[in-house]
Amino acid sequence: MREDLERYLSTKTEATANAIATGTGLPHLDVKKELNRMLGEAIVERAKRAGGGNEYVYWLARRSPVQT
Repeated sequence: MREDLERYLSTKTEATANAIATGTGLPHLDVKKELNRMLGEAIVERAKRAGGGNEYVYWLARRSPVQT
């Protein structure tokens, strides 16, 4: 799953957990849990979505190519 999330995020500047789940076809709750683990390991970074709301956007902390 982590590889799928990294691959998806490598094609985007930032994305919400909902967008990542939709784009990868993975269950939303599983995506959120893995994003939190990745955040703890400094693989991704996040910030509140611009313009208000209570949703985070995520992006890769490093921009190295993901191996396929």
